Amino acid sequence: MVQRINVLGATNKEKDRDHQDDHKHNVSTREIISQFASGTSIHGIPHIQSSRKCYSKTFWIVAFITATMFLTYGFVTLIDKYLQYDIRIASIQERKAVAFPDVTLCPYRAMDISVIKSFHNRFRETDNFFEAFFLKNASTAIPEFEKALIKTLRPFKKLYETFGSISAFNVLLKKSTLFTMMKPSVLRSGLIPNWEMTVRCRFQGDPCEQSNITFKTFQHPVFHKCMTIQTPKFINTGGIERGLEIVGIYGSKFVDWTANITWKTSFFMIGITEEGSALSGEQGVKVIVHPQNTDPVPVGEGYNVPPGSSAHIGVKVKEALHLHRPYGKCSEDYPKDISYWYDTKKYRLMNCLQKCFQNKILEKCQCISGKLPLPEKNNNYTFQFCENIFDLPVNCSAPNVKPDISCLGYLQDNKEHSRCAQDVFDKSSANRNIMEECDCYIPCNYTGYDMHYSVTEWPLGPELDITYYRLMDIDNFMEEFNKTNPNALKKEMYKKHFSFENRVSGLKDLAKINVYISDTTVSRTEEMAAYTANDLLSDLGGQLGLWGGMSVLSFCEIFQFFGELFSAIFCRTEQKVQSLK
Repeated sequence: MVQRINVLGATNKEKDRDHQDDHKHNVSTREIISQFASGTSIHGIPHIQSSRKCYSKTFWIVAFITATMFLTYGFVTLIDKYLQYDIRIASIQERKAVAFPDVTLCPYRAMDISVIKSFHNRFRETDNFFEAFFLKNASTAIPEFEKALIKTLRPFKKLYETFGSISAFNVLLKKSTLFTMMKPSVLRSGLIPNWEMTVRCRFQGDPCEQSNITFKTFQHPVFHKCMTIQTPKFINTGGIERGLEIVGIYGSKFVDWTANITWKTSFFMIGITEEGSALSGEQGVKVIVHPQNTDPVPVGEGYNVPPGSSAHIGVKVKEALHLHRPYGKCSEDYPKDISYWYDTKKYRLMNCLQKCFQNKILEKCQCISGKLPLPEKNNNYTFQFCENIFDLPVNCSAPNVKPDISCLGYLQDNKEHSRCAQDVFDKSSANRNIMEECDCYIPCNYTGYDMHYSVTEWPLGPELDITYYRLMDIDNFMEEFNKTNPNALKKEMYKKHFSFENRVSGLKDLAKINVYISDTTVSRTEEMAAYTANDLLSDLGGQLGLWGGMSVLSFCEIFQFFGELFSAIFCRTEQKVQSLK
């Protein structure tokens, strides 16, 4: 009985100790809160803690709540301002050495003169369009280009004989049609070589071959052939004497347009016309000035220089730095789907959009457009051209079948693929969101040019004989031409056309182009964040100081307070649980 009373007494004592521990635990939490409120550097809270009168405590509570509301409003306003991602633009004029731009020349007549003359001679013997192409000359070997053209045109002979509509057949010899119907190597064999087209080339007064200049060519559906002149030099001083001078043969006076050629057959001079195009009937050369290591867009940019003229193109460099997301949208490189098909150079927006259009056409129409950049990677030209009209239906080309009238419509570019490509191109061009769809934006690091273009007749008056002497005797154009050209017929044609007696007419086939840096002062615009993260942090600190009197040390006090509070509540509870076990 005594033992039972002792056990109960011990149990009651343990309960009393637990109750006292809980009491000490509660007192400790209150003390932590009281110590923080009385000692914190946050304005208002110590006054609430220390006030003994009701009206004083109420005043400081209202003041603290009001300040907290203004602080919250200020925070929201500043964060919203930051999330607008506004930009400001700084404009700088800087004088420095500038890279000389690439210059691309695209002549309107790139077909070799001997090829044109050969077909010209065929038309002398007949007025019949197809007979002219199928004439055989046993004593003369037919060049590869002519063989390919005759093979391609043969299926159309029956169609022509049935209907005899000359205008319907203009499409066969369009520049762009030749481009889509021939392999690049075959077409290249019918084009004029670079060295034969260029009479004079000088950079900063020295011959181009002594100036580390590179000549690169590429084929184009409208111009057939373009040549890009690249120089790695930087220019410290502007002026025409420090630039590039090119004299080339860009006229068409070689072709005797009147000798035994009727008005009908004159429509079919090979590689000269581009029926239905805004560029139809033009002569001379297109000059495109573009940043180094970029692709030009011959149809969309550049200046025309007619034969018998001199053009000056003064260039002033301008640069622009654009911000990435979230401040704006700019691109540093081509999207992956474009890089997959193309050997891309330095990024340009116009190139990106055109290649994107080509990808859209390829995806929807299962063909590529000859009017847009062609895929360069894995490029065996196995893609079908949308403009290709040379796979005639059986009812138009079979030997024992008479063609019907629908075959003429086939010639007029009414094929399904062609209509599909044009439809995709038109819709893409009109699409306001095309930049987002193609992932093509303005370049993040943009280099462009302000250009001044002037052209005058050249050569004139007494300068004509001096120019002839300089080109033929000093630059030795004809001498160098005869050394490198094995074609006897072509040598005779050049010799006659550029003879001293024919110098007036011969020089009118030339054009002179001067491209130079007019001023080495670079106009640079740079986008910068109008409100940066540092600005936000500073303004938030100002708001905290104004409405709460807070600083970084105040946050340290808050972290310490919550740490002690956490320890007082949870750590002692855990100890109590362990003791009960």
